[in-house]
Amino acid sequence: PARLGWLQPVLRHAVATGDPAAAELVWTAIESWHEANPPYRGVHWMSGQEAALRAIAVMFLADALDAHPATTQARRELVGTLVADAVGRVVPSLGYALSQRNNHATSEAGFLWTASVLAPWLPGAASLRRRASSALTEATADQFAPDGSYAQHSPTYHRVALHVLLWCLAVARATGEPA
Repeated sequence: PARLGWLQPVLRHAVATGDPAAAELVWTAIESWHEANPPYRGVHWMSGQEAALRAIAVMFLADALDAHPATTQARRELVGTLVADAVGRVVPSLGYALSQRNNHATSEAGFLWTASVLAPWLPGAASLRRRASSALTEATADQFAPDGSYAQHSPTYHRVALHVLLWCLAVARATGEPA
C-alpha cells in the first residue's frame, strides 16, 4: 500500500466521473502518507526501489490531477518535496541497486531519470539525468536479452522492470526528452 499504486483506480474514477471526492481522496492519501512517514525514517524509506516506485506513482497522480480544483499550490509543492526526498534516498544507493542486477536497478534509475526530467529545479538535475540515463541503459542491457526475455525468472519482476521502462518512454514522449 505504501507504493500508493492503489490510488490509480481512484484516480481513474475521479477522471471518468468527475467525482470531486475521489480526487480529494487521492490528495488526502498522499498528504496522510507524507505526514506519517518522515523522510528517511521508518520502514517505508528502507528500500530505494520502494521510494522510487512511490515517487513515480505520486508524479503520475499529481500530473493527472493538475488541473483539478482539488489540486492546490500547497499540494503541488508537497509533490516536489516528496520527489526531492525520494531522490535523496535513491541517489546514495544507486550503485548498490545496479550491483543487484535486477528490477531494483531499473526502478531506481528510471525514477531518477524521470525526476531529473520532470523536476529540473532539483539541485544537479542535469548531472543526475546523465547519471540516471547511463544507469538505466546499463541495467536494461544487463537484464534484457535481445528476444525480450528477462534475467530473473519471475513474471512479476519482469513486469515491474517493463512498467518502469514504459513509464520512462511515456515521460520522454510527453516532454520531448530523448529516452
